[in-house]
Amino acid sequence: MDQALRWPFDYLASYPEVSRSVCLKARWSVVGADIGQRCKALRMNPRFFNRQWQHGLTIIATRLVMESGTGDVNQ
Repeated sequence: MDQALRWPFDYLASYPEVSRSVCLKARWSVVGADIGQRCKALRMNPRFFNRQWQHGLTIIATRLVMESGTGDVNQ
């Protein structure tokens, strides 16, 4: 669990807004918050927020696969 919490910081350091989306979505999901309402409260477009979140997950998953030694994202 601790390792998973570090992934946005380790793999998304050069993408601060993407990292923010991944962290916020995780936090909001844990507390059962309405993602759309939270985005609007922060004046963020919910669709753009979700695209950033998905992009962040893709980057993290790709890096994890590459580091696992296979190097093949399709495995």
